[in-house]
Amino acid sequence: IPRHLRYFGAMGVMARFAGDLSIGLGVTELADELRTYERMVATGRSLRDSHAADVIVMGCAGMARYRARL
Repeated sequence: IPRHLRYFGAMGVMARFAGDLSIGLGVTELADELRTYERMVATGRSLRDSHAADVIVMGCAGMARYRARL
């Protein structure tokens, strides 16, 4: 997402940046916990396996409840 890349660049973290992937769900769709969790796991695995990420930063407060489980 171009605006995210601008923000990351402004913060000076691009040297440590692996990737920015969406789980493909809107805010209201986050209410479906199983679907959201499955998408978060799949996206996290993709970031880890294909982008060499070792830390995941979730994109909204609605995802915080999955932190421990992930």
